[in-house]
Amino acid sequence: MYKFMFRHTYKDEPTLAAEGIDIDLPLRAEVTWTNMYSSVGFFITLAAFVEASHPIKLDAAGVLQDSFLIWAIFYILAVIKLRKEDVVLKIVDFDGNRLPAQAWHITVATLLLFCVFTGPKAPLVEQVLSAIGK
Repeated sequence: MYKFMFRHTYKDEPTLAAEGIDIDLPLRAEVTWTNMYSSVGFFITLAAFVEASHPIKLDAAGVLQDSFLIWAIFYILAVIKLRKEDVVLKIVDFDGNRLPAQAWHITVATLLLFCVFTGPKAPLVEQVLSAIGK
């Protein structure tokens, strides 16, 4: 299943050269994945420190909600990146097609955003809980 959904390889140098595509693009694409993952780590750490250093409220649910939002943004950007690499740059050699990987990223992003907007500290949930409590 992993290979079916996530495994994609970049075209080799002779194939890229034959198609007239810059042979450095796959390397830059891999560096972009690394930058995306390190950015997620940085922003999750930043969110945790901001939540922890806030003098009034220290809330684990807020940290979790922030990290879910950061991961959702990552997954949305991953969908865009996969499409650009396949359609615009033409550097990805998918075994079959990229849609399963994109469907996975969209599903995860949707679930994360659902958790963010309906989690325990979401305004909608707080309003419902306060209405039930009255």
